[in-house]
Amino acid sequence: MIQEAKKRTNRWCAIAGGLVIGISTTLSSCLPHQDIIVPCVKGPLAVFPTVYKSGGDSWLLCSHIRVHAGMEVLDVGTGTGIQALTALQQGAKRVVATDINPMAVANVRYNAARRGWTEKVDVRLVPAGDAGAYAVVHPDERFDLIVSNPPFFDGNAVNVAERAGIDAGHELVSSLFAGLRQHLAPRGKLLMVFWGPAGYEMLRELAAKWGLQLQIIDRGPLIDTSMAKWVYNEQHTSAETSEGISWMKRVAGDEIGKKGLQVIVIEAVPDPSLMKHMREGSS
Repeated sequence: MIQEAKKRTNRWCAIAGGLVIGISTTLSSCLPHQDIIVPCVKGPLAVFPTVYKSGGDSWLLCSHIRVHAGMEVLDVGTGTGIQALTALQQGAKRVVATDINPMAVANVRYNAARRGWTEKVDVRLVPAGDAGAYAVVHPDERFDLIVSNPPFFDGNAVNVAERAGIDAGHELVSSLFAGLRQHLAPRGKLLMVFWGPAGYEMLRELAAKWGLQLQIIDRGPLIDTSMAKWVYNEQHTSAETSEGISWMKRVAGDEIGKKGLQVIVIEAVPDPSLMKHMREGSS
């Protein structure tokens, strides 16, 4: 059963790989997908196979997206495109949306085309061998808002679907912080969702390393350790890997078992005091 599920995943990824170049809305609509209704985007949101189904973490993040006409936005790890669509709905001039899953690239293009926004969203496929946050972003591209719902947990993903939740060595998040100064426009900011308490400790270390200021602006409900264990035991049995355990148990069970799990929304900006020192040092 596990092997058959993996075969289906690989088949759909192969189909998506063929679609991401010169994709047509008609072809995308032929793919099996689920339409869901979410709080932050008007109309149905299509979810393609292997793409992360936007849930409470995405909704919490999107509730804090504030975009004015003319702003340019980068959505890192776009998934269904829920963050990108929220920005476009509010009047963004252009959104660059990136993902390592070929099916997600097809998914975003389909959701954007449904709303007549094909020309406003630039969807880019991240190479499988380079999971960096800016792998397909040009060195001179700057954005008024960078938004991301990245994989929360460190570990080794066994297929493309698991990469929605697993970031080996926290490569994506680390590179997101490392390149933030280079890719933010003046007065721009990063808006992201992550997990706490343990995850936020890591983000604080990265922020200190790269000269950024962090601020928690919202929190989801705290799932205590007993509830977390129930979630893993009862809710994720369909996400079995070849090792016979769910990826959430495999990569996060111990950590969450100790501290529980809470989704947090974070703003990050370059530290102005550090920028002042940098200017003084160069004069």
